[in-house]
Amino acid sequence: MEKKIEIKKYINHQNQKLFDELSSVYNIELYLDPSMNSWGIDNNEPIIRTPKDDLNIASFTHELLHLYLDYQGLTSKEHIYYEIFNIHVLMSINRAMLFDHIYNVSCHKKIYPIFHNLGFQDKDFVQNNGFFFKRRDYLIIKTCRSLNIMSKRWISQFIGHFFALKNDIIESHEQYNRKYLYKLAKLDKRLYQIIYNFDTKWTKQTDLDCCENYLELSNDLFRWLKENNKIKK
Repeated sequence: MEKKIEIKKYINHQNQKLFDELSSVYNIELYLDPSMNSWGIDNNEPIIRTPKDDLNIASFTHELLHLYLDYQGLTSKEHIYYEIFNIHVLMSINRAMLFDHIYNVSCHKKIYPIFHNLGFQDKDFVQNNGFFFKRRDYLIIKTCRSLNIMSKRWISQFIGHFFALKNDIIESHEQYNRKYLYKLAKLDKRLYQIIYNFDTKWTKQTDLDCCENYLELSNDLFRWLKENNKIKK
């Protein structure tokens, strides 16, 4: 059962100013929720949840920074999902899980520099910072693509792992990640280029209105799916 946590013990010299700015607009609450697998923040609500009351100030600040993006005017996930993305694209991928992953990683691209500037260590930015893409995962994608089977699975895996590898901020992972990004690029150059273009444009963009970015991504994916006979109806 969830239990409200005293939030003050998660405030220190690193996040005090951020918390004060957000608290002037939001009534931020923190809950212990053992049903959670990791720290998280509710959609459209200033409610942060943690599976453990472990004084993990870095993880608490990470969730504050997600709220900070909302405060700064980031286009909502719901608007993009329901109003921007082509329904045929969503039906052709593992839509809910993959879309959440793309949106979350895109948010990380914007909040990591702030997190770093607040004085936190790179290894504390995400809770699971091991190698999440193994040779086995690559071989599954490669085999499914070459045999033209389980299209929804391999396409979703391809896209999802690209975003994870490309946006892994752990410096010691860089060589490993580059190796598998190169392998993915060789598997399907056009699909790789589509998601690479989206990621690169979002990296360079200074404002947080991402409607146009996701519309372009949706249109490009739709064309690729249609050209490769992967559209699900």
